[in-house]
Amino acid sequence: MKRYPLILAALLCPVSALAAPTLGGEGDDSASGPGAPGQPETDDAEEGFIINGRDATIDDFPMTGGLLGHVRGSMLGSPLDSVMFLCSSTLIAPDVVLTAAHCVDEAILEEQSFGLMQVDDLTVAWSQQVDLSAYGIGGTNVLPSHAHAGWEAAMHPDWVGGGGLQVGIAQNHDIALLFLDRPIHGVPVGFLPTPQEAELIDTDVPVTIVGWGLQQPVGLFEEPPPGSVSIKQIAESFLGEVGPFEFQVGVGPDSSRKCQGDSGGPTFLQVESEVDHGWRVIGVTSHAYDETQCQNTGGVDTRVDPYLEWIDEEMTARCDDGSRSWCEVPGIVGPEHQDVLEEWTPAEPDDSEPDPHEPEPDDEDPGTEDDDAQADSSEANERGGCGCSNLQQATAPWAVLMLLGAVAIRRRRLR
Repeated sequence: MKRYPLILAALLCPVSALAAPTLGGEGDDSASGPGAPGQPETDDAEEGFIINGRDATIDDFPMTGGLLGHVRGSMLGSPLDSVMFLCSSTLIAPDVVLTAAHCVDEAILEEQSFGLMQVDDLTVAWSQQVDLSAYGIGGTNVLPSHAHAGWEAAMHPDWVGGGGLQVGIAQNHDIALLFLDRPIHGVPVGFLPTPQEAELIDTDVPVTIVGWGLQQPVGLFEEPPPGSVSIKQIAESFLGEVGPFEFQVGVGPDSSRKCQGDSGGPTFLQVESEVDHGWRVIGVTSHAYDETQCQNTGGVDTRVDPYLEWIDEEMTARCDDGSRSWCEVPGIVGPEHQDVLEEWTPAEPDDSEPDPHEPEPDDEDPGTEDDDAQADSSEANERGGCGCSNLQQATAPWAVLMLLGAVAIRRRRLR
């Protein structure tokens, strides 16, 4: 599997991302068809975690997932080999994940961390699991079996980069696609809005948000309480200020809103539809609305609808050149393709054929890993224990990441 230098931007950027409050746990007969999410619960709305949200189940908007990164390099001069949580995201085709560009931008950390972290190798993977809190610096150094590795990330060509990211409602082009090595079978995909459906996006429109971010704001050097980050959350919220390329989700401290870790995650709008449940991914969590981060008001999403043509072109191009792993529908997958999704079954892997995304072996590097020790470590990690990496109990866990984030988001206020 090809490994490529994507950067831990969502982890490193306190871009008030989608701290999703809670959507209900049990489905509803009115939401039928592939990918029909559960219906929102309205009881006990005050008992939330996240920023005014509640715990979600794997069946609540099952097309949502967290991004994990297997990072190899160094931090503060110490070896780094660890799997850590990066971002939130949405599966929009069996082999394509929609997220924010800053979640996969390799330049952000390299330019803004002042050399505190060096990333030599990074594999990014998508996981549907609800609780990803075990994945951080000093934990396992083996991607779990429930994580689906990506082989390429495509950022929008006009993405402004971390140094140019503007707060307020701006035009940052903070959107990206992650292409997976193998298609995922049995998981519904998120549908994007048509241009006509996108006309419903307006101030005060009710939406549902999902993410794995902070459940309460914390200070720069304050570590989040155990169980308050990297756990799937869901909530009902509403749109605040709306612009042609971005919109705010939630206004004021009492609203359900986003925080660090929710970056790349979705905002859902329900539209009238005769063919499916009607939920559409209209936004991707991008950045803070102002310098208060998620303390007092909601964060900002990149709108999906201005980028529909770009998304379709990127997906189609990789089918045309044979690099994608699923091309039953080359471009954007919509409700009209539900029959295709239902009838599709994954092909048995052919071990005789080389993986097109696997790098050529390096004959000059015989390797220094002890195979038996590596196997023992992998077995321990798969049992769910702390398969200890070289940085277990190492310096600079959350506090350093927050510091890097503070450095990385030297945003310019929109003029």
